[in-house]
Amino acid sequence: MNDWNADLSAAAKTITVDELKVKCESVSILRAAYDEAKDKLKEIENQLSVTERELIEMLDSLNMKSFKTDKYNYIKSVRRLWRVPREGDRKLFFDYLKEKGIFDSMITINSQTLNSYAKNVFETAEREGTLLETSIPGLGEPEATPILQVRKA
Repeated sequence: MNDWNADLSAAAKTITVDELKVKCESVSILRAAYDEAKDKLKEIENQLSVTERELIEMLDSLNMKSFKTDKYNYIKSVRRLWRVPREGDRKLFFDYLKEKGIFDSMITINSQTLNSYAKNVFETAEREGTLLETSIPGLGEPEATPILQVRKA
């Protein structure tokens, strides 16, 4: 255990206990303000999420994909996320990667790389009109989450 008083330099010895207490109090006040701001941000994020979900539902009920106001365009889209395959499906997936000749570059696949690759495969298949026949063995269906994109008009 360090003896905090043992290695004090001459310059450090000029700091008074009162100055140290004031600085500690400043840290405590700033930490409390930081924690309060984080809590407020979480509350705002939750309200935003609920409000965006409600707007998506309204657009769905009106069969609309977007809505334009004077300031912003609100565009409904879907985020698809594929999960790294579980043990049972992993062999199928790895065999598929080997067949495509990309196994070595994808063996240490992280979720962002996996999602980028799968998105590219399925977007290409959609453009080529082969979406219904396209699959990646072992990968399964993506988790689709409706999202709202907001752009300045």
